[in-house]
Amino acid sequence: LKDRRGWHTSVPLYVSCSVVTLFLSTFCFLYPIRKVDDLVNISATLNHASRRSFLVRSLSHLSRELTLNDGFSRLSQPQTYQALQYYLGELLASDSAVRVGGGLGITKGVDEHNQEHNQVMYKEGCPWRWQNYSSR
Repeated sequence: LKDRRGWHTSVPLYVSCSVVTLFLSTFCFLYPIRKVDDLVNISATLNHASRRSFLVRSLSHLSRELTLNDGFSRLSQPQTYQALQYYLGELLASDSAVRVGGGLGITKGVDEHNQEHNQVMYKEGCPWRWQNYSSR
């Protein structure tokens, strides 16, 4: 009877498949745990990266309103100027957090991940470089 048994019912095969399944289950659970901080950082970074596009649109709308002063946004000039200053501060803070990190829930900025980007952005004469990024 033992000779007629198929290979798929053998005990060594069952044990080895169980060990492989246990290893893969443990690996699939433990491997992402070390990446949790990066995953949380990704969501905060994406949130503020999309917020920057909203802030740029708001700034362009308010700049247009301040220039034309046609009452399109139903704000007076001082209110428009204050809103423009507020959104500009928000854009600077959000952009700094996304690039450098350390604020607004972002632990690591994107500058730490892409060296080619940094070679372009932080060289002398780059039009996108601001004064507060000159430390990199």
